[in-house]
Amino acid sequence: MLNRNLVAALFIFLTFAMGVAFNPPLARAAGPPYSWTGPTDIDSHLGQDNLPTAVQASNGTLWLAWQTFRFNNARPDIIYNTLTNSVWGSLGRITSTGYNTSPALAQLRNGTIMLFWSQLQTAAFNIYYERFSVNQFGVGAWSSSVHLTTPTTFNDTAPAATVGVDGTLWLFWQRTNQSCTSSCSQTKQLYYKTLKNGSWSSAETKITTDANWNTLPSAVVTKDKLVRLGWSKGGQGNGASSIYYKTFNGTIWSAETQIVSPPSGYGDQRPSMLQDRNGTIWLFWARTSLTVPVFVIYSKFSTNNGQTWSAESQMTNEASDIDSQQPVAVQGNSSNDKMMHLFYSSDRTNNDYDIWTLTSPSISPIHDIGLTFVSPSISLFYAGGLASIGQSSNTTVAVTVVDYGDFAENVQATVTVSNVTSTNLGSQTKTVGIGASVSFTFSWNTTNAKPARYNLTVNAVPTTSSETLGNLGDNSVSVKNSIHLLPWGDIDQNGGVALGDVSVFFFDFGFTPATPSRWTPFADINNNGIIDIIDVGVAVHNFGINT
Repeated sequence: MLNRNLVAALFIFLTFAMGVAFNPPLARAAGPPYSWTGPTDIDSHLGQDNLPTAVQASNGTLWLAWQTFRFNNARPDIIYNTLTNSVWGSLGRITSTGYNTSPALAQLRNGTIMLFWSQLQTAAFNIYYERFSVNQFGVGAWSSSVHLTTPTTFNDTAPAATVGVDGTLWLFWQRTNQSCTSSCSQTKQLYYKTLKNGSWSSAETKITTDANWNTLPSAVVTKDKLVRLGWSKGGQGNGASSIYYKTFNGTIWSAETQIVSPPSGYGDQRPSMLQDRNGTIWLFWARTSLTVPVFVIYSKFSTNNGQTWSAESQMTNEASDIDSQQPVAVQGNSSNDKMMHLFYSSDRTNNDYDIWTLTSPSISPIHDIGLTFVSPSISLFYAGGLASIGQSSNTTVAVTVVDYGDFAENVQATVTVSNVTSTNLGSQTKTVGIGASVSFTFSWNTTNAKPARYNLTVNAVPTTSSETLGNLGDNSVSVKNSIHLLPWGDIDQNGGVALGDVSVFFFDFGFTPATPSRWTPFADINNNGIIDIIDVGVAVHNFGINT
């Protein structure tokens, strides 16, 4: 009988010799449901610890902040800690005066950590924030606090923040307005502001308007570029509430949808949403009975971008007098931490609320690539080029793809430009390593292209594996009016050839660069060093074109 090793070696030899492709089966990506580990006490300390918030930073550090009464049992402060390489650091303190509550963390695209919270002023709660950034010497520090919202007769509390794929920060909060005549009544609605390119939107936008109490928002931006907002909605003062949900697609908000329906006599509060590494969208919340007010944490998930949701699952199961409340979830994404972390406040020990955590198994191995950069080499370009200003007939589109997953991938990128018709610029295939990026450059010969504004569509797909539906959201990018092809004769580059443009040709007719005051290269269309009758003829022919 032949030795097994010899048989195996002979098989491999024959496989290659016959030109037969031999591909081992791909590992399956992880998928829910999961068995969670814990709970674990994050910071055992006397003094009530509540309202945790967390963000996974791009450098692998996980940030956790919360509200504490440990320094003064009459008023809370905001503190934080960081988890790096599975080790918690030292506590940091943000506030030391005033009544401070409801922190919310987010990270900007430039790496800056944003920490928001609500602080009681003379008669009302306002939203404040600080920024943590690292300077050129690698030293990180917090900024001074910024007073963001300034109501004087109503309360702004419960901020929630997330950052969009375009770098815009979205800040949501709950605004409570109380009016009293013979009796008092309250309205509770949700508002938001955005921070884009370093500037806050001037207006505060009201996003809920019905007569119910709309409270305790949570927001996340998923790979499909949607801003997803969840919150608790209930009748005024009756305690019953449900979790509602809506999305923003970059243009309009969707209608709101009830995503959780609690049993009669229960209230659902404080939703927290995330998208895990495998593209699954998760929703966590706390539920309490109106007759036995003890909080228990529940969850549900969607593997198809929120089209359908799983049945709800109970996450905590404590004794009858133990609260588990105020959940916040974050996906770890460092080299040694790919777990989901669910933080919450509980009085599991000593009747004193601490911050506890449950952790999922590692969400791996997964396949996940994404487009991170799509840009034309120049956005204003003359159709066919303009040699007199150094333009050839070709323009290029640069594309960058990142591998977020746990496998090296063969990536095929495709670029299309479109106006009335579409032009495919072809496809290219390259290999990208785990955690690395790869760049593509596509060329477009505009000789026969009509002057117009062109949309740019880019797609990237792994050719030897498949991603989950949730992870496909960042595999395509569409940019409207990305490339503007100008008509020859458009001197001022405003998109059209008008009387002002044509008059330049007649005024400068016959002149060369030897007379700079009567010369512009934009009028030397045939690039022969003089503004001649051919240039004038082209301008006259294109007169009236407007793109």
